[in-house]
Amino acid sequence: AEVAHNDAVTLRPGDIGGGRTAADHLGRSLYAGDKYFKGSMRSFSLWNRALSADEVRDLPGNQTEITSVDLDSLKVPAVIDSAAGSVLLPVKPGTDVRRLAPRFGVAGTSRVEPADGSVHDFSSPVTYRVRAADHSVRTWTVRAEVMGSPSLPGYNADPNIVRFGDTYYIYATSDGYPGWSGSTFRTWSSKDLVHWTEHPVILDLGPDVTWADSRAWAPTAVEKNGKYYFYFCADAKIGVAVSDKPAGPFVDSGKPLIAANPDGGQAIDPAVFTDDDGQSYLYWGNGNAYVVPLNPDMTSYDPAKIKRLTGLDGFREGLFMHKRNGVYYLSWSIDDTRSEDYRVGYATGTSPFMDGLRNHGVILSKDPSLGILGTGHHSVIQVPGTDDWYIAYHRFAIPGGDGTHREVTIDRLRYTSDGLIQKVVPTLAGIQPLRTEATTASH
Repeated sequence: AEVAHNDAVTLRPGDIGGGRTAADHLGRSLYAGDKYFKGSMRSFSLWNRALSADEVRDLPGNQTEITSVDLDSLKVPAVIDSAAGSVLLPVKPGTDVRRLAPRFGVAGTSRVEPADGSVHDFSSPVTYRVRAADHSVRTWTVRAEVMGSPSLPGYNADPNIVRFGDTYYIYATSDGYPGWSGSTFRTWSSKDLVHWTEHPVILDLGPDVTWADSRAWAPTAVEKNGKYYFYFCADAKIGVAVSDKPAGPFVDSGKPLIAANPDGGQAIDPAVFTDDDGQSYLYWGNGNAYVVPLNPDMTSYDPAKIKRLTGLDGFREGLFMHKRNGVYYLSWSIDDTRSEDYRVGYATGTSPFMDGLRNHGVILSKDPSLGILGTGHHSVIQVPGTDDWYIAYHRFAIPGGDGTHREVTIDRLRYTSDGLIQKVVPTLAGIQPLRTEATTASH
């Protein structure tokens, strides 16, 4: 006998084997071959849509699930981890977490205990239970965190954080373009690392650069002898532009500083480090890592002095060098920026060329419980006169970000007593403003 449903699908004896039924196969993905189904689709009159979120939630087996949260003070949607039985409420700055009344999306026949929409103190986690009509119960842990990040609004990536005078600057990739095809660079300035002011475009590949039109990535800037040098990627080459001011506008040199690598890989992701003796070094690479001393003009170098850096565990891209107490710390990104596992590893050495290299593992990685994914392409800054350090990096934008929709945030970077870098704790909260002369005076 024929098995049919309103002429939508017709299955005949022998079409399905192995003791399986039509119910095992209707609606199966068209992206995977189905060796059992040999019939043909004749009409899609009743199979023309996916189930709604409410319909999925009401299915047997889902009736103790929390699938959404309604709370006016949420900055972004709640982070629901079904496997862990946890819910995170990322709330707006200024929210009193001691008096929150979330309402939870559960099956229509289920109930929430304590009462849905009742007020609770979320300064510590609160336990909820979802009780289904069949009396099954699941316990959920719900916590709130004030979300002070990202540091910069909108989509930005590859942050290079530097300090000129008494002001901090972040130079970043303009993100959100298919294939990372943006063509402009911007910078932001701050006195306290929290309140940032955006400046007009500092370099536009279209009118400002003759040798490249798109893929404006991974900038970095440095000051030398009263001039500001801006190193940038464009069409997988590295250029340099110069300005009298850290916020530009910058004037391109007219040609790539690095058009190709000696050993292959993309010539991208420049970073500049100036040692205590005043000598500056350029680091770059993707797949292969390089360093070369820059000439005093900061716009040229001796090709014979390029050194390929080897032995960097997991190196992919995004080199950055900093120095503390005579130790050289070289860090880099691992994996692909489109991967949620994009992360940062590091090594120590005894010179800018990483003599005596010692790998020390990963110092920054994702935290799915916070919705933080794809943490990488970073830079590090020290607050002058202190041993306070910070790391700027990008992550997938929250919510819904990916490898071309990223956002910039800043967290603390700390060291152990023996000079190793502690694993960075990625946060939604971000950091507290630095105390500046202005904030000190106001107190």
